[in-house]
Parts: sequence; structure tokens; C-alpha cells
Amino acid sequence: MFRQKRFVKWLKYVVVVCGAVGLVAVLFLPMIRVGPFMLRAIDDTSTVAVVRLLVGFAVPLVLAALAIFWKAFPRWAAIVSAIAFMAASFALVPEGGRSAASAKFEAIGYDLMLFSAFIGMVASVVASIFLDRKAPVEVPRGEVKAMEASIPG
Repeated sequence: MFRQKRFVKWLKYVVVVCGAVGLVAVLFLPMIRVGPFMLRAIDDTSTVAVVRLLVGFAVPLVLAALAIFWKAFPRWAAIVSAIAFMAASFALVPEGGRSAASAKFEAIGYDLMLFSAFIGMVASVVASIFLDRKAPVEVPRGEVKAMEASIPG
């Protein structure tokens, strides 16, 4: 049987792990291989792209960690997380297209950032579709009176 609350609980942890893996990849793992040298994303001269990557992975990490603390993953937090992961993945796309990506980005950091941004975005979208808490059910007045009448005593 499908347990919606338990499912969204695990999605919060997936978003936290994807945000943490993305931050570790941005800060510590090599992203670009130039001959024998490997450069990290933080070493890049384009600070706008680095800030986009840092914000794209830090915002979902913080929102999902707060959702674990709050015991609920609000829909707005899941949507903001999905948008942040999407911004991070757009920051990873090179200007030259696919041929530049295969030639320039060969190191493990790029692959980990792209993978965690994609998985985190999918998990955030799924978490925004499924609510963490059950929505209250509204019962029409006529049915309430019929239910009250059927109660003996």
C-alpha cells in the first residue's frame, strides 16, 4: 500500500543528500581537466557561475533540512528547491554546447554536480506533487446532517 507521508519523508532526505553532494562537488572536487591539471568549480574566474552553483545547491539543502526539522515539506519549499536545482543545472551547461561539454568537462565534480542537480530536481518536483500532510476533507452539510441522524442515541 502506498504511504504518502512516508514517501515524502524519504524525498526530503534525497533532497538533502543531493544538495550536500552538489556543495561538496562545487567546493572540493575537480570539475575541469586541462592537460595534467584539474580545476575545481570554486577556482573558476566567473564568480557569477560559482555563486549560481553554490546557491543552487545550498538553498534546497537548507529548505529540506528545515523540512526535516518541521516534520513537513511544504509545497512552496519543494517548488523553490526544484527551481534552485534547475538554476544549478543551467549554470553547468557550457556555452559551446554538447561538444564543449565532452571536451572540457571530464572530471568527477562536473558529473556529480549534474547528477545531483537532476535527481534533486526530480525529487523536489515529486515532493511538490505529493503533500506531506493529508489535506482536510470537506463534507457537505447535507451529508453531515444525514450522518448525525444515523447515529443512535
